[in-house]
Amino acid sequence: MAFSPIGDDADDEKVTDDYWNTSSRTGRTKASNFFDDFSPENDGRGLFGGDKSKALSFKETMKAAGLGLDEDEEDQDTIDWDGKKTSVKFTANSKPSRPTNLPASARGTVGVAPKRVPQHSASGTVSARNQAGSMGNGSEQPRSNNYPSPAFDRGSIDQRSTHSTNSSSASIEEAIKRDNKPTLAEISKLQAEVQALRRKLKSVERSRWASLPVADTITRIITGETYSLEPYRSLQDKLSLLNAAVGYHDGNAILTVVMFMRRTLSKTVFFDEIRKRPIAANQYIAFLRTQHGKSENIASEMGQLGRREDAALWRYKQATENTIPHGQLMNLKEVHSLWFDKSSTLSTEGEHIKEHISLLNRQLQIEAIDDKAQREGRPPFKDYPRKTNVYFKSVITTLFYCCYYHFGEPEVSVSSPLGIRQHHKLTEKQYLFTAMLSRIMLRRWQDLDTLLTSKNWRGKATMKCAVKFEQVVEILVQQNAPHDAIDRYLKLIEDTESRIALAMKLERHSVVVDALIQVRDRQRLLKYQSKVPGGTPEARRVEDVMRNSTFKWKN
Repeated sequence: MAFSPIGDDADDEKVTDDYWNTSSRTGRTKASNFFDDFSPENDGRGLFGGDKSKALSFKETMKAAGLGLDEDEEDQDTIDWDGKKTSVKFTANSKPSRPTNLPASARGTVGVAPKRVPQHSASGTVSARNQAGSMGNGSEQPRSNNYPSPAFDRGSIDQRSTHSTNSSSASIEEAIKRDNKPTLAEISKLQAEVQALRRKLKSVERSRWASLPVADTITRIITGETYSLEPYRSLQDKLSLLNAAVGYHDGNAILTVVMFMRRTLSKTVFFDEIRKRPIAANQYIAFLRTQHGKSENIASEMGQLGRREDAALWRYKQATENTIPHGQLMNLKEVHSLWFDKSSTLSTEGEHIKEHISLLNRQLQIEAIDDKAQREGRPPFKDYPRKTNVYFKSVITTLFYCCYYHFGEPEVSVSSPLGIRQHHKLTEKQYLFTAMLSRIMLRRWQDLDTLLTSKNWRGKATMKCAVKFEQVVEILVQQNAPHDAIDRYLKLIEDTESRIALAMKLERHSVVVDALIQVRDRQRLLKYQSKVPGGTPEARRVEDVMRNSTFKWKN
């Protein structure tokens, strides 16, 4: 049964079919139908006025529209909505049915509300679904808007879906690639920035050789700002920089300019100019002392600056840093012969260096002898073993060591305390204090008496020495000497008041009582009697003196 259009749909169907079946372009505008300009009957000009070779072909246009034509114009199977398969075949003379999924502008119905139009198959008959509906019900079955038009088979729908998906994927990839590539505006902006940076770099390079005023450069150095000394290439400019730095009294600025001159001037000119400026020379020498380079080079530079004394002392300091005794001895001899022996201004220091060499040589000999004696277990090392060696010790420490282990040896012996005193020109007090300390520590009271005994011009021996007995008592107290030894040397203090005061401080009651009786001070003796413990010999002596009526008191 044929499908009969009803009402408005029939009129619309008639108008649409008339439009679609018209082979002439008469009565239509170029924009009214998209397909007419690319039809086979076209006169060779496209919609955009181009040649036929530049326009899409009819088949390609139909493919782009989703009609799914084959290149060989073979039959295509279409599955209708009732599940039956029909075939569609296009020939050169036949015209396809108008597609319904084209935009409104392509159908020439812009601004007109779309109306449902019964769709015909390619052979001009109503689709099988409509035929089945007409035979079953006798009227048209309304189609839901949710379903696609039955004028296209499912294969066409699948082909269009695949084409749309592929187009979407390709569009995304192209968009990503296009986003990664800079635009012309961005390229132009980057090129402009590069040119600006190049101009700025050239300007900086040119300004590198443009010298600022000397005062401004020195100020920049002091304040830590950016500066350049390269523009100052002449000797006069460099000297101006140095004079300005010295005038500012800034050590960093002076050292900066000095190091720049050292790098850019010959050694002869550099040392001549620095030697004329003592402040700059001092700053440079202080810098050299902080370096860890070879001492020979540093001493040589100090000598070229006219600071031979500084160079000699530097070499002496370096020689004493050797921790090997024999090596240090050789270094000291070399330094003395090269720097001190022939210098008139360093004669005093040269004598000290000679004493140092002599002392180290003596220590080497003493250590060799005593080390052997200790290994053999000979006295006094058997009773008082050594805890350390005597290397690199001072003269006083070496004297104390010899007084402790070698007291009483003849002066010609290498370890004799008297020989050390004589050779190193020690004073009597230096020798006496050191010897007393060693004898008190060993509890050798007889040796202590020998040290503190002197003879007058008549040859009479008396207890008198170069040090005060108050100092002897202090040493005895510090070394925890016995009370008898302390009392003995307390009584040797000549000044009575000093003896009484020191004895009271040390609570030596016998010395205090004897001193008060000696000065016949009864009042002070009575007052001090309360501090003397009862029953002691000192308390009994006070009582006996108080009962003696023949004793004459001053008060």
